[in-house]
Amino acid sequence: MHGFTKVTDKICEFISYISMVVIAFIMFFNVICVVARYVGYNITGGVEVTQVMLSALIFSSWAYVQTQHGHIHVTMFLSMMPTKLRFFLFTVTSLLTTVTMAFATVAVFQEMYLSITVKHTCTANLLIPYWPFYLIEGVSFLMFAVVLLRDAIKAGIAMFNEKMAEEVQQFWT
Repeated sequence: MHGFTKVTDKICEFISYISMVVIAFIMFFNVICVVARYVGYNITGGVEVTQVMLSALIFSSWAYVQTQHGHIHVTMFLSMMPTKLRFFLFTVTSLLTTVTMAFATVAVFQEMYLSITVKHTCTANLLIPYWPFYLIEGVSFLMFAVVLLRDAIKAGIAMFNEKMAEEVQQFWT
């Protein structure tokens, strides 16, 4: 399990670099748009560019935040329960979250496929196709689902393994 964790963490870290690059791009692009507007020049499609880049920014960070245990876990009542029940409930909720993300992943890839083949969707002014952003979103969702499944498996193992229980609980506050 340790090796799988290291591999998924590295992949998620790589994907998170997309969000870092995108946020820098958005910041500089918006500054250029504001300065250009101040001097009397309007950059056509500035809002469109920011809009499509925001989807890449947001979704590409989710899996990495999960690897760093940065998402909120409401574990207030779990600490009052017996150990096996605590990890059983945490496993079940983690699996439900994983299934939800799996459905979202499938939906994003279906939308990407339709965007390429049938709809040919793109932005109104600059005609930027949406499918590359669906691809980034889909890969990000897929990795998020994989990390969630990994964490659910760890929680399941924690019901019977004290070392794993400590590893899982160390991020609960």
